[in-house]
Amino acid sequence: MVAIRPNNAAPVALALKTIGCIVLAIAAIDYLVLLFPLALNDSQWRFQLSSQIVDRGVLPLLGIALMGLSIWVEQLSDLSSKGVIKPVMMVASAILTLLFFIMGPMHFVDAGQASAAATRQINNRTEQAEQQLEARLQQERAQINAVISDPSQLQDLEKQLTSDEIPEDAKERLTVIKDNLTRFKADPSLLEEQQENTRNRALSAIRGTGLEESNRAALEFRKSRLRVPVSSLMLAGAFMFIFWTGFTQAR
Repeated sequence: MVAIRPNNAAPVALALKTIGCIVLAIAAIDYLVLLFPLALNDSQWRFQLSSQIVDRGVLPLLGIALMGLSIWVEQLSDLSSKGVIKPVMMVASAILTLLFFIMGPMHFVDAGQASAAATRQINNRTEQAEQQLEARLQQERAQINAVISDPSQLQDLEKQLTSDEIPEDAKERLTVIKDNLTRFKADPSLLEEQQENTRNRALSAIRGTGLEESNRAALEFRKSRLRVPVSSLMLAGAFMFIFWTGFTQAR
């Protein structure tokens, strides 16, 4: 470990100031970029914004800590501390303290609204999938009834089965279709029963997927609702401590 002596304290302090200012400037630019495009009335946008700001909160804390360390090196080596580093550190700490005190409660509220919006979207997708299923079943039923009521189509099916140009695997599928059509024509209730079974299986799969997505989304929002506000308040406390320390020293 290199000892800090008066002859090397100045370069060390300067390096710490420079790196701290660069890190703080990078954090400020990053935060400004996150703001655009503005959508203050959108709870989902506010939720994402507060998450990203808090997740990046260590970066400005590191920058201010390096600036404070440079001042400590100067004081330890009896060097005169000149310039705007200390005022900048004080102002930045005060702004960031206020910012993170706001981010915590805002994220907590917006997380609840974003969770409700995500649940509505999942429910809408589930409802659309159910409607598409019903439309597909009705279309299949109409096609089957059209074939059953038209003897010429059944005759065409018979010709295809006796044709040598159709591959064996295709003939097997056509044979299954023909047998089903024959059964449905003899007993229309079999078609209703088959479609009902298909509907129940498909609805169970669709609703199960929707429920799984809803539970997963709710869990993620609950975790974020706990993690981000706690992290935000901890960061606010750290910046407030830095500001209060600098304020008491200035007095």
